[in-house]
Amino acid sequence: APGDLTLKVDAGRFAVASEGIDLIARDDVSLTSAELQVRASRGHVFVKRLEYLGERLFGETAATKLVTGKLERVAEVLVDRLERSYRFVKDMDQLRAGHIEHVAEETVRLKGQNAFLQADQLTKVDGDQIHLG
Repeated sequence: APGDLTLKVDAGRFAVASEGIDLIARDDVSLTSAELQVRASRGHVFVKRLEYLGERLFGETAATKLVTGKLERVAEVLVDRLERSYRFVKDMDQLRAGHIEHVAEETVRLKGQNAFLQADQLTKVDGDQIHLG
């Protein structure tokens, strides 16, 4: 198009070196390549809305913190593998499932000011010793 500028190197690499480089475009910036590498000791990304579309996303960090107003996860299968897990819920924690199974190798403890267990058909308590009261 009129006003376009193309820099082309038929063989070898094209390098730009300076104390700083600013790329400024009124409309858009497009990068197209077989592979993209970005390296820096520190980085900042400011994007009002970010979308990612790809086959896989892999990340590895020493620590990650996400602060948001609402987080929604949608997946066919979610697997967490942890040494320890802590969750602090101020108001209500609700789970709805077809079946729930919690298995502990040693102790299961449920504690509350009040506790309610309700079954429409069968309630079963099984153990070598059962203490009520």
